[in-house]
Amino acid sequence: MAVKSEDNGQSSTTMGAAFAGAQTRAADQGAQQGGYTQQPRSAHRQRLGDFWSTSPNAMSRSPESDIISTLNAALKGVYEEAVRPEYDVTLIPIDLDQTRTLEKSAIVVAVSSKASPDLGVAYHTLILDGSSEAVQSQIQQIGNNPVEITRTTGDVHTPIYQGEVREWVQRAFPGKSLHPVDAEVVPSTFDVANKKRLYNLAANAVLAGSTELARLAGYPDIELGNIEQDNTLTVQTSFNNAPTEDIVGAPIRSDIVIDFRIGGQPVQGQQGVTSRVKTLARVSGYMDLVWAPAVSAAQAFNPWVQQQQQQLSPDAYKKYVPRFIITDLDSQNVLSIRAQLLALVTAFTLRENNGWVEAFRPSPVVQDGYDWKDIGAVGIEANFEGNSNGFGSRIDTKADAFQRTNNMQGDFLLRLVASVFQAKLLLSMDIPEAGPTTWISSVFAAAGESSNAASASASAYIIDEANKLTNGRLANYLAAGTRIIIDENNRIHLGYFIGRDGLKHDLREIDYLAVLNMVGDRDPELAREWSDSFALTGIPLEVRLAKRKQIIEGILGKQNVHIEGFARRVTFEPDFVNALTAAVKDVGLQVRTIAPYADLQSYERAVNPYVAHAALDTMGYNSGVFNRGYQGQPQGNFGNRSGFSRWG
Repeated sequence: MAVKSEDNGQSSTTMGAAFAGAQTRAADQGAQQGGYTQQPRSAHRQRLGDFWSTSPNAMSRSPESDIISTLNAALKGVYEEAVRPEYDVTLIPIDLDQTRTLEKSAIVVAVSSKASPDLGVAYHTLILDGSSEAVQSQIQQIGNNPVEITRTTGDVHTPIYQGEVREWVQRAFPGKSLHPVDAEVVPSTFDVANKKRLYNLAANAVLAGSTELARLAGYPDIELGNIEQDNTLTVQTSFNNAPTEDIVGAPIRSDIVIDFRIGGQPVQGQQGVTSRVKTLARVSGYMDLVWAPAVSAAQAFNPWVQQQQQQLSPDAYKKYVPRFIITDLDSQNVLSIRAQLLALVTAFTLRENNGWVEAFRPSPVVQDGYDWKDIGAVGIEANFEGNSNGFGSRIDTKADAFQRTNNMQGDFLLRLVASVFQAKLLLSMDIPEAGPTTWISSVFAAAGESSNAASASASAYIIDEANKLTNGRLANYLAAGTRIIIDENNRIHLGYFIGRDGLKHDLREIDYLAVLNMVGDRDPELAREWSDSFALTGIPLEVRLAKRKQIIEGILGKQNVHIEGFARRVTFEPDFVNALTAAVKDVGLQVRTIAPYADLQSYERAVNPYVAHAALDTMGYNSGVFNRGYQGQPQGNFGNRSGFSRWG
């Protein structure tokens, strides 16, 4: 293993080949190590900002310039100790002052294989947030109104930025094939002295490169048909979990955690001994509400409303479709697309037996009346009372009747959910535009972008890999060229706020239900505005994002909202979900599930345009892949939207 660091002048060592261009420019200007020479007047006009980038000072007055050298040295130390000998890793620090276009400095982590040098170089870009002043928001005139455009560090990763980074890498590796593997932002708060965080950052960057090289080389990957049957495979779902963190310390909302495990069964002939449990994948996320009123003239019994109050169409109370939003899809040490697809399959367990309902189980005890997740708030929009203003009262869900009971018929939660939700489920995923997991999951975002030239090839790649995962079985259920992912033409604010517990919380904790709970009693129209900020896709995205930000700040307080980036939200097509599930079943995968059971059968405003096509039927659905084990107990058109082009 060799670890090299191309030096851009941040230390006293000789400049590397990658910086020959910058060195030549400095020589042409007459800058010398010992002093200055008289400069002839330039024949061309210069930009004023160039004088601040080419200053002959002995050192920078700003500590930001030390960030790149400090992190570069720390990463080099990790790689020298940990990188396997069959790989070469080269660090290419790019100081923004050595460039003409970069708004933020970067460190490129380039990986090559000694065994397969002809594959070229795969590289991942670390964008250093703290290397310059904070990226400023902009005011843009849209129609006749000024609109605030929130910009974050991830927005600097434009095609121009990517192009200049590529030039630096090409200079370091002349004649080599280059394979960019996305980028991630290293926040200004990143603590280089935190050894665990530093190692995780270093490992993630190298894994991005080595995984891409393995993909290009056709490295053997998972084929379920060639895997021996194992009766210790389990999928366990837990609810009401605390937030987790990504590798740079950003909070991730993880109300629901779905673990795919192997092992944990009794060892034959050894009393009291079980096999070691190993987690193969983990899916984290949360349940959200999507405004999608049912339109039906059929007369059906509604268990929440007394018989004498029944309206001509009780389905009128069904205002929502539930949506599971994946915030993290972690296939552990196997980071291929096939491992991601297998992890995705485990998320489908939520629709079996309506397992998703348990996510709305009310907490009997709430500190300081602080419960943003109280499902009783849906009573405001359901308007069971039939009030003339269109809004009703929240449901008191703290009663014992809302707690889980052995008699499902008497479970008020199930009755309420059956009254206000359609028997469908949306499966969505948030993909950061420039985060630690972008390089792993960006193919899903690319596949959903119908306006992106890479969309068709990304979709074809996913389908091909899903076919290989299932030994060709997917082709029996899904035709080539079928749309598999919907891009909702939305961006999702990523960042944090400080909760009453003094800890950082994911901004995505402000969702539809949180808005209803916090302001629904006094301003129910705000819930409509929140919903419309996602659903009214005919309105420019910039306007919708500004409105959504305004609502978030109104709930949390403007000074407590820290927007660090954006994610792309995509929704999986039911045809793809059903086909993948059927193919996995056909190939023989059998998994035992450990999750609650819910039987729901016993009991003019913008509507999201994708719901009718993307929602999965849940009523009586059983895929045949997941066999019930035992019942678990209840547990606590702007910015970077033009990205994800590497899959073209």
